Amino acid sequence: MNSKNKLFISGGGHAQDTRLLDRYFVSSLKNRKILYIPVGLERSFTGYDECYEWITSTLSAYSEKPLEIEMWVNLHNKSYSDISDKDAVYIGGAKNSYTLMREFKETEFIDILKTFLEAGGSLYGGSTGAIITGKYISTFGEIPPKDYNCDEGLGLIGNMSIFCHHTLERKSSILNFLKDKKLPLISIPESSGAVIQNNTLKVIGFSPVTVFIPNSKTIVIDPEATMNIEKML
Repeated sequence: MNSKNKLFISGGGHAQDTRLLDRYFVSSLKNRKILYIPVGLERSFTGYDECYEWITSTLSAYSEKPLEIEMWVNLHNKSYSDISDKDAVYIGGAKNSYTLMREFKETEFIDILKTFLEAGGSLYGGSTGAIITGKYISTFGEIPPKDYNCDEGLGLIGNMSIFCHHTLERKSSILNFLKDKKLPLISIPESSGAVIQNNTLKVIGFSPVTVFIPNSKTIVIDPEATMNIEKML
């Protein structure tokens, strides 16, 4: 990530839960152009039509002018020139983090995305779309498919990984990850989110975000508070 772009990570709640983060995201769009990628979700009998209706209604509520939202359901044969005019890429949730990363790798979309970010574009990840932005995607304890078990994520926040849908009941999964990887973890509840820019994390939402440091401290960051990522480590 460079100083020009922003990384928006959502805890994966419903539209009412993420409305503060969504409003902040829409306000950051200079040209109101978004690429939406819902490929990690299972298709309904209507294809991805419901996904497009959802993203359009959710984000348009915070824009006085129409948003231009393009949806990709096939990542094959794409190039950076196809998205160079976009302000941001929005990666939706998925049934499984591993299958989403496999799709990104097999289609070489990862290279396109990283070129987009290096050029100053921003990224919004919701739920699984947020998890894959971290160092590792094994935070949630998901079972990888038999043909893909690599747990490396996009690594956009250094050595930090992301855990979404945070609750006290899921703390055992967090502790297992910390014991295994011995690397820090940002844990986000469904009613909150965070924006990362210039190595600074700002909480946008209704609940605190917790940062777990292996064999050390646990840092709780309240809504609207900011924290320098390097100083947390």
